[in-house]
Amino acid sequence: MNQKSTNAAPVAVDLSEKDWLNIKLAAVHLGEAKFYTAAENLFGILARRRERVAAQVAPVAMSLAAAAVLAERRRQVEQEDWSHEHDDAHPCGEIAAFAAVYAMPPAARDWPAEETGYGATFGEALCPEDWTPKFGDRRRELVKAGALILAEIERLDRADIAANPPKGDTRHGQ
Repeated sequence: MNQKSTNAAPVAVDLSEKDWLNIKLAAVHLGEAKFYTAAENLFGILARRRERVAAQVAPVAMSLAAAAVLAERRRQVEQEDWSHEHDDAHPCGEIAAFAAVYAMPPAARDWPAEETGYGATFGEALCPEDWTPKFGDRRRELVKAGALILAEIERLDRADIAANPPKGDTRHGQ
């Protein structure tokens, strides 16, 4: 590499095949010396960006609320058997709807909703069939809602990966 190199730490970069092809084409087009200078500048920018992100994230300790949501999600999986497979069997927004039932203000659950055809109250209309919420302490309800939202986001991520597997990923039959 260029002798004027900074003492920046090496940067691990996950590049696609297309990215590597573009890098190789740039090396041919620019000539090796100019290419390495450009690559060194790019990796330096990436390293500084990563350092800024790490500085923003690292000092943030997990709050009690975040820890409670993660603990509840673990409890749901381990004690209720709401595994990934269970969650993946509910692709129509049922998990998010159940989270909404817990998250909505308690008084709003009783608002009339007969015209929806799904229940007499707003809470009943949103609650998936055969799912029964356990209401009580307001903080606990919000923790359950947060854990259910996390489960729904994870389900969406898994569905997206299954529908759009990374190129070259043989685990998905590509």
